[in-house]
Amino acid sequence: MNLIGISFLSAAVLVSASGATIGTEVRHPVFPKVVKKERVAQLEEQAKKVMDFSREEIDRWIVAKSSFQMVACPNCEWPGGRRDRKNYWQWSAGSPDHIRCTHCEMEYPSPRYPMSAVDRITDPTGQVQEFPYYPGKDGYKYYLAGKIDNARKQHMERTVPILADLYVATGQSRYARQAAVILDRLAEAYPHYNVQICRRKGSPLLLEIPILEAHDGLVKVPESDSATAGRNDGAYYPYWSNRRGDGWNGWLYSEMPTGLAYAYDLIAASDELDRLSEELGHDVRSRICGFFRDTANYARSYPVYLGNMDPSLIGGLAVIGRVIGEPEFVHDALRRLKLILERRFFPDGNWREGAASYHSQTISGLRSAAAGPLKGYTDPPGYVGLEDRLHLENLDVSADLPLLGESFQALAALGLPNGSQTCVHDTWSPTTHGRRLASPKADPMPSHLHWGMGHAILGMGRQDTGLQAHLHFSGGYGHQHADTLNLILFGQGHELVSDIGYTHTVMAAYSRNSLAHNLVVVDGQDQRTSGTEPPADGALAASASLGADVQYVEAAGEGAYPGVARLYRRALALVAAPDGGAYVVDVFRVAGGKRHEWVLHGSADEDMELSTSLAAESFGPNLLPEGVEFRPWKDEYGRNIQDGVNHSYGVFRDVRRAASDRAWSASMECGGGVGIQTTVLDQPGTEVFLARIPSVRRAKEDSSRVYDYWMPCLLARREGQDVESTFAAVHQAYASGSQRYDVARLALESSQPGSAGFVVRGPGFTDYHLCGAQSDSSMFAADPPIRAVGRYAFVRVLDGQLASLGICDGSRLVYEEVSLPIPPGVSGEVLSVRNQETGDAEHALVVSERLPTRPGRPGERVIVRFRDGMTYGLAVREIRQEGDVSVIALHHRPGFRVSADGLQTELTHWPARLSQGRPAFYLPGTAYQVFGEATTATR
Repeated sequence: MNLIGISFLSAAVLVSASGATIGTEVRHPVFPKVVKKERVAQLEEQAKKVMDFSREEIDRWIVAKSSFQMVACPNCEWPGGRRDRKNYWQWSAGSPDHIRCTHCEMEYPSPRYPMSAVDRITDPTGQVQEFPYYPGKDGYKYYLAGKIDNARKQHMERTVPILADLYVATGQSRYARQAAVILDRLAEAYPHYNVQICRRKGSPLLLEIPILEAHDGLVKVPESDSATAGRNDGAYYPYWSNRRGDGWNGWLYSEMPTGLAYAYDLIAASDELDRLSEELGHDVRSRICGFFRDTANYARSYPVYLGNMDPSLIGGLAVIGRVIGEPEFVHDALRRLKLILERRFFPDGNWREGAASYHSQTISGLRSAAAGPLKGYTDPPGYVGLEDRLHLENLDVSADLPLLGESFQALAALGLPNGSQTCVHDTWSPTTHGRRLASPKADPMPSHLHWGMGHAILGMGRQDTGLQAHLHFSGGYGHQHADTLNLILFGQGHELVSDIGYTHTVMAAYSRNSLAHNLVVVDGQDQRTSGTEPPADGALAASASLGADVQYVEAAGEGAYPGVARLYRRALALVAAPDGGAYVVDVFRVAGGKRHEWVLHGSADEDMELSTSLAAESFGPNLLPEGVEFRPWKDEYGRNIQDGVNHSYGVFRDVRRAASDRAWSASMECGGGVGIQTTVLDQPGTEVFLARIPSVRRAKEDSSRVYDYWMPCLLARREGQDVESTFAAVHQAYASGSQRYDVARLALESSQPGSAGFVVRGPGFTDYHLCGAQSDSSMFAADPPIRAVGRYAFVRVLDGQLASLGICDGSRLVYEEVSLPIPPGVSGEVLSVRNQETGDAEHALVVSERLPTRPGRPGERVIVRFRDGMTYGLAVREIRQEGDVSVIALHHRPGFRVSADGLQTELTHWPARLSQGRPAFYLPGTAYQVFGEATTATR
């Protein structure tokens, strides 16, 4: 391998309108690169055609006018109708004047679709440019020649880094020269590019507007504390626009050619650029650096959005700033990186949108910038940032901003054992992209509470044979689904109860709909996904571990149906069985509205067979109201509610119906005998619908195939006036030959409606579950005699002998004559907060109540309840007394601060809300005791 030596080069060659020089001296390469000799032959083959180009040929391939990446095909409509993102074209350097549609195979130019019309547009330099197009019948302008121009230009852009790599690997100046010629032509053409909008229902739109002037080389970034991605919010140019005509969305985030800047850095010190400057009669380096500066200033003309695409801006500004010698661009990048971490992540490390795919995209870009162009940066002597007033020395962002590392841990905790990210909100499944799922390992099944975002993961056993349950209760902050209290189950190495996740097909509207999730739909309507009065976010009610046998979580989501559902809560208890199996107790309580529909879907990854204990009869073509015809969506922008009717009910097929006031069960089984058995306890007036619905993922983003793949679905419906429902179920993942447990109702007398009792029997064991509606719910079972007061109580009997007792958020549990000692639950006010990140010695809550000194219990959470209805479940490290107050020390940052006068509480991270007064804290009464020699098998 070979590395070109570093030489000194002055980049301070631009002059502003005021006569000041722009930029500082740069030593190239700023980013040295090693290219292996073994790659040379391949690189030479890739660059061969372009290396033979004359300057005239380069000029023909890079036209000095706008070109278009996103142009539709006049011969076909790509399934899904996405004309604005119609980039499904085949182009090759061997046939550079033609393009072929990958859907219908039509080749252009074509006499069948002549480009007989011409648009004449004045470019930013004042020159009139002509753009031929084929006029579509609906007014769409098919700029096919402009698409060909764009394909040629992008090929040249891709070739420049190849030439730079060849220069580094071989030291041959001819490669540096040809790369410089191409960059010089790109820089010459750029001033002729109009601002364009491609992401629109119509054809690409060129704007005849002046380009914003950059005084002293810098466009001032518009000030805005509330700019929202997707909106202009004070930007000079439209949000959905750019000039270069590159990028998936044709927006500001693809304007800076970061790859070209890296390539230029590798060749900038070559003497060939001096010779080329003499030949052409202008300073080639100055023109190229001016091109990069102009693209960066285009991006800087927008307010700081801090969206999931901002890492591309951060990286681009840092690279271009260092390569051209503009330190303010580097400071701008650092400022944006700090802001996005401070303002757009939940305090538990999760990205604000809650979607794992966008979380991954965002933090991967941030890490690349922190570990790449920002790493080790030092300002020129005496330089102080114009905005941040800082002088930077040997920058190390990763060390200074710990939340960046924590965000990777949070993302890892959202992964399923098969390598997929949990499909929360707009998250892609590997299946959707045609990738094989990984085989789960024999490692312990993970559990995790995402206490800031609102997502609980309960795990038992091993990843390949155990069971994992997800309960989602986050709000909606972009790319959200209507999925409060959604359930996902992974067991026996398979995702058995799925959320479809993200899609751009015609099923996009359905995939975001509440009916596409595993929850209770009220009155046939989608949940509300955003808002603060009350918060649409769910609220954590309880979280606890009872030894190694039970994990419990409960969350509320009344904000999903404000003014309709006065109660909307779900509780899950994941239980390890003595035979090595596991099951989930699932209680969903709803009050309010006229119709409740409890929905459970099977796997979206593979075929499943549905069987049931019910005697079901054929019902109809779908679940739409009688007389309403299903109108399939034509593209991903379709609407669920049409003429007041939720058309997601139209995707149900082969619907069967059974009326049942008794308990019932159903099994959904994949190949190999792996499946999920669900038993639902009796509830008067219940109708059960069995059906199949599109699983979407396996269509692999082809809208023409979304009805080729199906998944089973169960829907239990109750109707009436001001309905009150308690959907009580047990889910057991099983493998071929494994024991199926018997599930029955445990008859209870209770002080409150909504309490539910279960008996689960397996080989040699009997488990009793008493599920109360509140922490003060009083429950009594006569056979066997069990008395409990609390939210959840657990009793296990092995071979006729008491094995264990446990309670979460309760005050009493007696089985026969055995009473469980329970520490009392305690509540009070949070007086103040300690935070290591602001200089305190620890993360802690200072609270009003006198609490006994003790270490935190395994899995113990203190529930912080803010006055606006939001909650945090913070991990307790220890509790101790300090004078007249008590301190609850935490394992992590508290995520909020209380004003000194106690009049206001502020969330320190996303969503950064303010609430009046001090928050309350609650330490639930939780206890667990094992009797005799009871053990649980390794799962």
